[in-house]
Amino acid sequence: MGCAHETAKIIGETMKKKHHFHLKNQHIFVIFTIVCISLLAATFSSDISVQPLKDGAGYIVVPFEKGINTIGKWINDFGNNFKDVRELAKENTRLHDEVELLKEQNVQLAQGQKELERLEKLYQIDEDYNQYEKVLAQIIAKELELDPARVQAAVELIDEGNTIPFIARYRKEAT
Repeated sequence: MGCAHETAKIIGETMKKKHHFHLKNQHIFVIFTIVCISLLAATFSSDISVQPLKDGAGYIVVPFEKGINTIGKWINDFGNNFKDVRELAKENTRLHDEVELLKEQNVQLAQGQKELERLEKLYQIDEDYNQYEKVLAQIIAKELELDPARVQAAVELIDEGNTIPFIARYRKEAT
């Protein structure tokens, strides 16, 4: 009875232990390589028709290949879209800088336009009082309530042949 009891105990322990059979990836690769080479050798050495194998492979491989192609196209499109977004962000930054530059230039042009309008008024006063003998700078200064010395400087620049836009842009510190 003791021997049977020990045998049952050993069998129970053996059954509790599960034996896991595990192959490494390298071993699986070698096994499949050997099987493939064997099948190729058998095909070339015999007159066996391989058309059913080709058809079977076509049913399995073609849909798998189409799926891989679809995934590849999707990944490629995603990469292209990402590249497009980066390029658009760069262009947006460049355009933003250009807009800021144009705003600054617009402000400068508006200031130049105001100065030009002011000088044109001075010129119109000269035209209005053309029939009178006068001291031009004093009349303009009185009419516009400006400093006569500054008006005289502007008149001298005009008498020297400078144009009003030139004076407005490059010689305004003299007036």
